[in-house]
Amino acid sequence: MEMANTILTEARPVLCLMICLAVFCLLPEGAGAAQVNGKIKMSRNTARLLIDIVAPAPKTIILTLHLPEGTKVRSCKPAFTKADPKNNGINWLLTDVSPGKLKISCKLNRRTKASSLSATARYKNPSNGNMEEVYLEN
Repeated sequence: MEMANTILTEARPVLCLMICLAVFCLLPEGAGAAQVNGKIKMSRNTARLLIDIVAPAPKTIILTLHLPEGTKVRSCKPAFTKADPKNNGINWLLTDVSPGKLKISCKLNRRTKASSLSATARYKNPSNGNMEEVYLEN
């Protein structure tokens, strides 16, 4: 009996490791990881939003760019869907999204620092059905 207890005590760390590995391997791909992330880059008076979309891609992404007070948008590629002058922001409703990289470029009326811009991406995560909001890095 004492020998059986000794074997179980010594085998416990190995059993815990095996259970952890089994659980990790059974998680769906991309579980816990953001499906969408990105960065904001500035070059002179042009803001670039560089978005990475991981498979499985969400069907729709709502992207919002907030500008500093007094900064206006001259043009965007692709064109934004809606302006929000009250909050000095612009929105894109991106549909039929595919995994990969997406680039959005906005010419502004003046130079500004990337740190004065903020952007978020909201989407329904196809892996778990939860609504998620991700802040883009400056």
